[in-house]
Order: sequence, then C-alpha cells, then structure tokens
Amino acid sequence: MATRILKKARNAEKRNGEKGDFVPGSFGCHELLDRAMIMAEMTEKYVSEHPACSQNLEWRALAEKAVEALNELYQRIGATHLDR
Repeated sequence: MATRILKKARNAEKRNGEKGDFVPGSFGCHELLDRAMIMAEMTEKYVSEHPACSQNLEWRALAEKAVEALNELYQRIGATHLDR
C-alpha cells in the first residue's frame, strides 16, 4: 500500500508542477496543511458523529482512528511547514 501511495505522489508531482512547488514553506505545502485540517473536521463531523456510525462500535472506532490520523498528519505537516 505504501508503494502505491508513493507512486501516486510521484505522479502528482509530475502533473502538478515541480517538486519545489510543494516543499515545506511553499503555497503547495500550506494548501496540503489546510486540506488535512478540513478532512479531519469533515471526517469527524460527517462520518464519526453520524448516527449510523455512532451506533456501531466498530465503525465508530475506525472513524475515530481516521480522525486521529488526519489530525496527526496536520500536526506533522504544520511542524515542518511552519518551522521554515
């Protein structure tokens, strides 16, 4: 799975511009930071807190895990991006 994600990232770089357009401190990196926050908030509000999800302990646990992962991603991107 990680290999597939890396391949997608490399292909995105080729399609979307030079690697420098997305390094920490760039607008592209800031855009990713914003998207990670938006996805964390949306996942929590529209998935984790959805009544169907809340009523199923397994689904709720997975949804909360997704929110935690997106929040961690946001923190790591921000730590690098804003450190510049």
